[in-house]
Amino acid sequence: MAGILLLFYMLSFASCDTAEICWYCENPHNATQAQQVCNSMSKNKLESYGWVCTPF
Repeated sequence: MAGILLLFYMLSFASCDTAEICWYCENPHNATQAQQVCNSMSKNKLESYGWVCTPF
């Protein structure tokens, strides 16, 4: 019984991971460069290059 409860507990966190926030990222130095990303790693990488990301 405890194993089943643990499984449901773990699945509840997995469902949160799939519902990611998407961002609209723009390059402030070049207005023609913009990108939509739904991956936090991609967002962090763009921000490390100086891009500005806003959630949508």
